[in-house]
Amino acid sequence: MADEAIAELGCALLNVTLIQVLGYVMKKSRLLPESALQGAGTFIGLVSLPAIYFRAVATLDFSTVRVEVLLALLLGKLVLMAVSVGLGRATRGVAEASSGDSEMRSGIFALLTTNSDDLGLGLPVMGALFPKEMVNMCYVLNAMQAMVFNPQIFMLLGVGAARRVASLSDAPPAPLHSMVVTVLYYQCRNFLNIA
Repeated sequence: MADEAIAELGCALLNVTLIQVLGYVMKKSRLLPESALQGAGTFIGLVSLPAIYFRAVATLDFSTVRVEVLLALLLGKLVLMAVSVGLGRATRGVAEASSGDSEMRSGIFALLTTNSDDLGLGLPVMGALFPKEMVNMCYVLNAMQAMVFNPQIFMLLGVGAARRVASLSDAPPAPLHSMVVTVLYYQCRNFLNIA
């Protein structure tokens, strides 16, 4: 049983790695024209990935979702967000820092610490090790990241960028509430969030 699980895990990791290497080689060697890459990216981002999310969530048996695991991950990611904001402020250099730098640095730290590859790597690995009911948690975790954490991260980045642009042009920054409303508006139009 354990040997079979390890073999399935190795096969899943090998498949993911080979697909990534193949994509890298095709991009670097220009085997596909740039227009084909843009078309594939558009199709994947606007059609296939939202369809996969929608189908997975529509067929998900929510009785198999372990609420305690979901809450633990939510709490852990909230702590990571708070630490990221603290690090963004603490690592701000006094001499070269301009207005908005700490918010942008906080947003980048938060993106790097909370954003996991739940579908690209998590789904094959979880599928190799756990039953299907547990694998469906990947979709719930990905939705939590997209709808709870990404808007906060984008708000940090947007506020930082607006403050930086305003400080460079000696103009007052846009009001904070208008930036927040703008980020939320575009999040509501995001196909992945709709799915």
